[in-house]
Amino acid sequence: MTETYIGYAYDNNTRYESASGGITSSIVRYLFDSKQINTYLSCEFVTEKCRYEPKLIYSFEEYEMVGSVYQDMDLVGFIRKHISEIRGRILVVCSPCFVRAIRSILRRANIESIIIDYFCSGQTTLDGTYCYYKFLGISKSQVKNIRYRGGGWPNGIDITLNDGSHIKRTNYTEPWITMHDSGIFTPKRCFYCKQVESKDADISVGDPWLKEYLENETVGASLFLVHSEYGKNIINNLFKQNVVLASKVDYHLFEKSQWPTVKRKGNIAKEKRFYDLQLKLLSKSWYSRWAKKNFNNMKRHRLFVLYFLHPYCQTKNMSMKQIVIKAALKIINKIKMGG
Repeated sequence: MTETYIGYAYDNNTRYESASGGITSSIVRYLFDSKQINTYLSCEFVTEKCRYEPKLIYSFEEYEMVGSVYQDMDLVGFIRKHISEIRGRILVVCSPCFVRAIRSILRRANIESIIIDYFCSGQTTLDGTYCYYKFLGISKSQVKNIRYRGGGWPNGIDITLNDGSHIKRTNYTEPWITMHDSGIFTPKRCFYCKQVESKDADISVGDPWLKEYLENETVGASLFLVHSEYGKNIINNLFKQNVVLASKVDYHLFEKSQWPTVKRKGNIAKEKRFYDLQLKLLSKSWYSRWAKKNFNNMKRHRLFVLYFLHPYCQTKNMSMKQIVIKAALKIINKIKMGG
């Protein structure tokens, strides 16, 4: 079963401070308050290490809304290492690729679980975050905290420095766009992942990237899918208690809202040669160092991948001259359009 909804948390603060509509935070609170869970796999920003790290919490009072975390973490390894610290049933929020593995580990340990995953277009390595700081002209030693989302929708990145000042960037703007699209800081597994969400999760949550929401929504809304009877029971109780306000919608709105990711992940098999060559190129230490050296080099790398390497992999019948001409025309057109 899969049921599709768009809605948000009734509590305005939860809705505003969350990455989208506060659905996940509302579920965490409800499950702790109703004693359906005793443990939650959370995360926190550790200033001394300048990174997010997973941690187990045992009450909603310990819960912190961190928004989206665009930093890859080994949640499977963390669960394995800290499994003896899990009390009772656990709630886990993770990327789709981790759902089956985490569920399997917990089942073998006779630990009941509720799992929420989020719509995922690919993660970013910790090295990517540090490079982002460099491109902004700061060092990681200056960073006290970073929030990738929250404080309205869709908002963006908010970096708190040690002196109390903030560096803010609107959602999906430079230098993040180039870094994300370059593939340099994308974990290898993400290149071949076909999952936008996982039907093995109880609930999947993400952003409603739909025209009407992009034009009119500023506080926050979530698009979420319910996959299991347990998940449906949770959502129905949230509706009955007026914790969450939502409308049931057609499943095609999920696909429409995530279309670029759905399309890309649907073509993984066709694009395998392209991803293989891209990863081979990035595995060359000299090339990787050059591409990361400065923002201009990274933009050059991105153009090469998009307009030369990709066309080359798409067809074996085009000559190199034809590929160069085709790429040049695309680049010229992009410049004319202000891209």
